[in-house]
Amino acid sequence: MNDIVKNTELFISIMGMSRTSSVQKWDHEAFQRAFRWAHYFEQVYKKTRSKPNIMEKISKQLDMLCSEVDVKCGLQPIRYEDLPHVSQILRKNLLENPHLNSEFYLELISQLKDPLQQEVTYKKQLQTLSKLKATLQILQLIQKRFESKQEKKDEELKEEEDEDEDECVASDCLHHHGNKKSQITANASLLRKCLLNVIGSDYSAFQRKKYQLHSKLDSMLKHECGLDVLLSALLIEDSDKFENVTKYILEFVEDILVPKWKVNWKDFLQFPLSNLYGLCSEKHPAFCGAYLDTLILCGDRIQELLVKNNYVLLLGKRDKDANEQLCKYFFFLMQSHLSKFAQTDPSLDVKLCSLIQNKIRNTEEIPIDSNVWKRLSVEL
Repeated sequence: MNDIVKNTELFISIMGMSRTSSVQKWDHEAFQRAFRWAHYFEQVYKKTRSKPNIMEKISKQLDMLCSEVDVKCGLQPIRYEDLPHVSQILRKNLLENPHLNSEFYLELISQLKDPLQQEVTYKKQLQTLSKLKATLQILQLIQKRFESKQEKKDEELKEEEDEDEDECVASDCLHHHGNKKSQITANASLLRKCLLNVIGSDYSAFQRKKYQLHSKLDSMLKHECGLDVLLSALLIEDSDKFENVTKYILEFVEDILVPKWKVNWKDFLQFPLSNLYGLCSEKHPAFCGAYLDTLILCGDRIQELLVKNNYVLLLGKRDKDANEQLCKYFFFLMQSHLSKFAQTDPSLDVKLCSLIQNKIRNTEEIPIDSNVWKRLSVEL
């Protein structure tokens, strides 16, 4: 029993390494040893599952060890009940690890042993995984570029004898904003090159694996500047060979972002990206349709709140009800989005006016003080 407890510590350490850059140091023997340990603990489960006392000791040891590794390297805690499947968990960890070399990827694919698939299919999966691995590495690089930028700001402020201190601060802020914008543009260009490497020139062939890339790109957007980078990537002018990249990003917006925006419409209205949304709408009709459709849904949701609670949109009215004030706040946010949308291009202004008039006809019975669309027609 003591040997099993000691071996548990070693095995959990190996499982932790399977999620990190440590696998770069693995040779073929280390790779095989990791799976031998996994098979060992699958056998441990078979021999101990009918022995409650031993089960409890192993379970407590796993809980203790995984609580430490969980913080250090993001390992999903392994429970006693998971032991019959640890080979599968190890394989999954390694397949998702961007630091594993292609030789080991091929071996992992061959381990799947799916009788319905042939060697050609395995090789195609390997190519997909290798490209996604490279993509993830670059997306991680993009994220890291932002992490230390705030630390440099104070170092650039020197003691200067300037009578107008406010002007100095404003100048510094503009300089910092310019640096951030340049960095976003550089990362957007890098992202397009990275996506081109994955997508290639045959978009119909790529369609079968685009949802794998969706999940990787969605992870990048969790960074505070991730959405800025993605939208900026739609504005970059480059050669025709990047046509499929633009097509994919627009599909990603439609498949992944728009549904999230519509569910979390209040958060969407508060994103400080209305300028980028407007520029993307001007350049890409598909984005324009998705963006405008989302804003219309926001208007419908606000209208529902107004009618349901008898709220009004009077500018001079003091709102005793905090929810009414919040409703008005979202209306003004939507108005700001639509205003910048219309200012981007005259044709968009015409399209927006036509759409608002159509909404007014459908809500004619609602008075102007509580009518989102009538109020917009006056304010815009």
